[in-house]
Amino acid sequence: MKITSDVYLASTYLALGYKLQEVDRKDPRHMKFIFVGKSDGNLGAIQEATTQENLDTIETQWANRSLMVNAFDQAEAIKRMKSVIHSGN
Repeated sequence: MKITSDVYLASTYLALGYKLQEVDRKDPRHMKFIFVGKSDGNLGAIQEATTQENLDTIETQWANRSLMVNAFDQAEAIKRMKSVIHSGN
C-alpha cells in the first residue's frame, strides 16, 4: 500500500496499472490517495512487500525524473484523477 497526496504521482501509479483503493477526503484541501498492487485479489505477504518496493521505486524514479511512462496512459490517468477529485465520492 502506498499513500500520496500528490495528484501527479497518483496519476503515475494509475498509468502504470496500480489500483486506487481509496481516497481519504478528511481534509478536502489535502486529499490522500491510497494505492495497492495491480492484483484485484488478496495479496500475500511476499506480493505485498514486492508491491511496496515497486511503488517506492516508482516514487524515487518519478522524483528523479528518470521514470518512463507512456504519455497517453499518463494523460488518461490525469483525467481520471481530476474526475476522482471533483466527484466527491
